[in-house]
Amino acid sequence: MNLFFRLFVMSLVGFIKRWRKPGHFRSATTIGFTATPLDIDLNMHINNGRFLSLADLGRLHFLWSVGTLGGILKNGWMPLVGNVDIEYKKSIKLFQRFEIKTELLYWDEKWFYFQHVFMVGSKVSAVANVKALLVDRSRKVVEPARIFALIGESPEPPEVPESIADWVVRPRAQPQTAAL
Repeated sequence: MNLFFRLFVMSLVGFIKRWRKPGHFRSATTIGFTATPLDIDLNMHINNGRFLSLADLGRLHFLWSVGTLGGILKNGWMPLVGNVDIEYKKSIKLFQRFEIKTELLYWDEKWFYFQHVFMVGSKVSAVANVKALLVDRSRKVVEPARIFALIGESPEPPEVPESIADWVVRPRAQPQTAAL
């Protein structure tokens, strides 16, 4: 319920500010939150699963801020996450104010690669790299070029950032079977 409330507030603020010119997709976006009792676990800090849900909101905020979210919704495209790599550095405690900085690092013919940096003041709490894509109503992948077309862009992908290079080319994980 807490995430739906946050999504509602984020949408309301975005709707009110819709007259603003959208930002550029190569620019990072930042959104602020406060850790509520619904975010924390028995250790009195945001739990690991909530970080991933908050990263989802960070990506939605990014898509809204760069002007693509309306077209994505109008076309019935759905976001899906294919992989997440997250490193936790410092806890976010109950009622602490924090920000999520979201940046599109790279894309290829299928995937977008985002980075979310969770900050409390000037301290990094967590860094999440997320590999995501969009699918249409028939579950076919929507190529990044079609998403960029929503904002009148047709950019070439940047060089793969060193920070995610191994992750981008990593082969698909295969389940390991236990030897009996």
